[in-house]
Amino acid sequence: MHENLTFIVQKLHQLRVINTVNLDELVKSITCDPENIKCMYGECSECKDLSCPVSELVSAESGVTYLQWATVEREHKNDPDKSSKVTLKKEFQTTLANLLDQLNIQLHRFTRHAFNIRNQYIHYRALRNGLKAHECVIHVDFSENYLCKYSAEIQAVHFGASHQQATLHTGVLYVHATPSPVSFCSISPSRVKGPPAIWQHLSPVLDHVKSTYPDVTTVHFYSDGPCTQYRQRGNMFLVSTELFSRGFKAGTWNFFEASHGKGAPDGIGGALKRKADGIVCKGTDIPGAAELYSALQGSGTSVKLFFVDEQDIDRAVSGMPNDLPPLPSTMRMHQAVTLSYGELTYRDVSCLCTAAQNLHCECFDAKHFTFNHPQAVPTASTASTASTDIAEWQSPETVGQWCVLKYDGELYPGVITDICETHVEVRSMAKIGINRFFWPAREDILWYLLDEIVSVITPPKPVTSRHMEIDKDIWAKLQNVLQEI
Repeated sequence: MHENLTFIVQKLHQLRVINTVNLDELVKSITCDPENIKCMYGECSECKDLSCPVSELVSAESGVTYLQWATVEREHKNDPDKSSKVTLKKEFQTTLANLLDQLNIQLHRFTRHAFNIRNQYIHYRALRNGLKAHECVIHVDFSENYLCKYSAEIQAVHFGASHQQATLHTGVLYVHATPSPVSFCSISPSRVKGPPAIWQHLSPVLDHVKSTYPDVTTVHFYSDGPCTQYRQRGNMFLVSTELFSRGFKAGTWNFFEASHGKGAPDGIGGALKRKADGIVCKGTDIPGAAELYSALQGSGTSVKLFFVDEQDIDRAVSGMPNDLPPLPSTMRMHQAVTLSYGELTYRDVSCLCTAAQNLHCECFDAKHFTFNHPQAVPTASTASTASTDIAEWQSPETVGQWCVLKYDGELYPGVITDICETHVEVRSMAKIGINRFFWPAREDILWYLLDEIVSVITPPKPVTSRHMEIDKDIWAKLQNVLQEI
């Protein structure tokens, strides 16, 4: 998001169309107040349609070449029927007018991203600096798996599955009673990283908090937000249940903005891996996770180490409920607060009220959800059956699929051309009647929030040489969902 916008800004500045390459200054030029969430989220009637100021000496139809990072299909050399998706820096050609349109589209999408980044860092800093005796902050992240190895290996070990991997879940614990943070890492032979595994990794950490700091009753978690690990309904369910089962009275889980979640846990993972490699170089074999744990324990590291048995994770996975209700707007959420068993208050961004120990605030249009009472929420799965599947939004395989989006109360089919953690780029069709669509002469490619994508569908069928329609059964179900939204 930063790089593609920067390429466009640099090109326009080089052509003297705009007078700065500073993204913060450009954001200020199209918003009333960069500190106001409505302005930055495109919900302010005064500035949501503002365009970036440009030089009057602009030849709109002149040609221009610019760079963008893009995901493209690449054919296999020996099999033309097979292809793979690769991400590369690609050169595009267009008119100056189209490039200015791209600037404004990407800049308005960037304002939400920029606000989230700034707000989450401010909240994290305030949370750490204002900790009370009954609070702690736990910042966690999965480190890249450690590839176990021997001090000397024959050639055959380099092939197949001879090398085992160890999962490292790293983190830092901040407690008011302790001026220095406590670094920790849990090690497991299991490669599962879903919510049940996360809470098995957290279990010894929470036990340590409970035994060492008995005054702590509120736990604040911070992490990045991958939808396969932390930012999903399974983890939110466990947040709202496990904490109370362990005797805590309240908790929050906060997410850094997409691709801005690097922090102290990543340094812990890197330090432990370097130490492990140093141990191997001195002649000690580390063929598995148990040996890695033992070797690091005896190395004198200041990082607090825990071992998580694979069987414990397997039991946790098998005991996880498989009928949890979906949590609306999960991918937009940056904070979840739980004050009672099975109940959540969540919002798009973290609120500074929670850093000031007011966990009951309703700021930023807070929403409430109860896992004890499943709620009927329209999703892709309710809009269709086997013919339409819920998209795995962070999978490159999503690109190229057909979907239906909701815009101004109407449904439009289109093809997904790109994805990120919170948005989907769609090349959409125009509407000419009830369930009748056509491709417009000028491509309509825009970014939409994940909440605006109703469902992934099978490709529409042609009904004339120009017009297409969505399968009638799918269309009927989509209409029912539209009425419920």
